[in-house]
Amino acid sequence: MSWPLIHLTMNHFPIVGTFVGILFWAVALIKKDRGLQALCLYFLILVAVLTIPAYISGDPTGEAVEKLSCITKGAIDAHNDAGEISFGIIAALGACALAGLIAFRKKAAYPGWFRNGILALMLVAAVSVAWTAWLGGKIHHQEIHEGLPPAAQTSMPAH
Repeated sequence: MSWPLIHLTMNHFPIVGTFVGILFWAVALIKKDRGLQALCLYFLILVAVLTIPAYISGDPTGEAVEKLSCITKGAIDAHNDAGEISFGIIAALGACALAGLIAFRKKAAYPGWFRNGILALMLVAAVSVAWTAWLGGKIHHQEIHEGLPPAAQTSMPAH
């Protein structure tokens, strides 16, 4: 398995996970269900952990694809910079979720400031990962088609 394929596969977890997390958190807040809120916090930790391979595979993927003639280094650099910011935000979100689970484990409800803070951080993460994904989409992903028969390579649509 190549770095580009790993990166293109794993980068969906922070994107989808962040948006699912927002919906999950909204339902948990509306229902005022502490158990559901805790489950969402565990989900956010999982999203943060699954973001690690997407982040780690980014640099080797950039190195692999910058050699292709159809790729511009500027597009890779912009995506990389946005990815670093997104990774930091999602890591902070996962850390806050873990801290909340630990700090408030014996409380009947999570404090309002914590619930609102998690929601705000998820919204910031959503904007950041959406921007990162948009920038990543501007990079042509021909590199994952290596090894396909020539006829399949020419019939694959470009992004």
